[in-house]
Amino acid sequence: MVRLDDIYPPLIWSDSTTFILPAETFPASVRSTLNGFCAAMGKLGAALGSAMFKPLVARVGLGGTLVACALVSLAGLLLTWLFVEDLRGVDIDAEPEGNEKESLTASEMRAAAGD
Repeated sequence: MVRLDDIYPPLIWSDSTTFILPAETFPASVRSTLNGFCAAMGKLGAALGSAMFKPLVARVGLGGTLVACALVSLAGLLLTWLFVEDLRGVDIDAEPEGNEKESLTASEMRAAAGD
């Protein structure tokens, strides 16, 4: 039997946050590293969720466990909505306007602070 997510994994919500969001969010210079980090965190969450499912069912029952899973999913949705910037139509690989540096070095920050 062939499952639809075996043919096209991004159809499953967790895959979209693991693979699509990092590819659309991070600039090319760090994209592969941070994409790998996001994938690793997704796998860590899956391992923890799998390991905790049976003990949680034993403690609070199946209904309570499913409610806990739904709350964790909603928390993930909320965190994604709050902290992932919508970059549709923005070239994230473009140089800043005027080719200016976006960040200051430590010595520049000390000089600006008057130290």
